[in-house]
Amino acid sequence: MIVSIHQPNYLPWLGFFNKLLRSDIMVIFDNVQFPRGKTVISRTAIKTPTGSQWLTVPVKGKSELLPIREVQLVENQAWVRKHLKSLEANYGRAPYFARYSPQLAGYYQGEHTCLAELNSGLISLLAGFLGATTKLVRASELQQEANAGGLDRILGICRTLGATEYLTGQGAGSQRYMDEEAFKKLGIKVVFQDFVHPVYSQLWGEFIPKLSVLDLLFNHGPAASGILLERSSG
Repeated sequence: MIVSIHQPNYLPWLGFFNKLLRSDIMVIFDNVQFPRGKTVISRTAIKTPTGSQWLTVPVKGKSELLPIREVQLVENQAWVRKHLKSLEANYGRAPYFARYSPQLAGYYQGEHTCLAELNSGLISLLAGFLGATTKLVRASELQQEANAGGLDRILGICRTLGATEYLTGQGAGSQRYMDEEAFKKLGIKVVFQDFVHPVYSQLWGEFIPKLSVLDLLFNHGPAASGILLERSSG
């Protein structure tokens, strides 16, 4: 049982979905603190004729040190129209835009009040576009010790879900809570994600990496999952 854990990013980049596709269960880490500064939990990058562009979801209470699951969206839904128009303006000519955009637009029309719920639903929708069979679980729905530290919380999640392998990134955030010996004592093998960003055909000239997975889906459709896993190791 391969388990991974990740914060609920907004329309995440390719590395996020590489991890998801390689997991039996991905835990959406929605009960950790929402960052104060700029964060991919509330924004994503797309490609335009003039380069990359950020799409940002406006939220309330960024300075209140809330857990992600308690961060509320602003009541004004003008940002939804802006994001959908930006996607259409910049990807309307992409080969698979018409295949995915109706479902995406339909999801946005639902009533969403908190960021974690919005993002988790989008992640599930995108995972479906990629043909993923991974089970998505929100950390807030699992019974955990309220005051457990980062490492203990992750170990507890893995133990609760019966993990035999824990798939983790190699960035500073992931390494902060890494103690391979602690996982070994629980009979859990740590596997480090070694994601190699693919280069694929895009609209608008020179290749730009680290965009939302929508860029890959709109340009390559059903082939997207194979591209995501092509050079994956770990």
